[in-house]
Amino acid sequence: MDELDRVAVLSDIPTAITRLVRESAYPEIADWAAYFLDARASDTEALETFGPRDGRR
Repeated sequence: MDELDRVAVLSDIPTAITRLVRESAYPEIADWAAYFLDARASDTEALETFGPRDGRR
């Protein structure tokens, strides 16, 4: 993925989700994309999940 593709994903989330669902073989890609790309995880959930990896609590 080049830089333009990354920018396109960030600027058009619905299209990115549609493309992922269409092109991915991952069975739960629609749920994954909706949760992570539509940012249904809160800041608190993200810190609880990823914070311990870098020493935060």
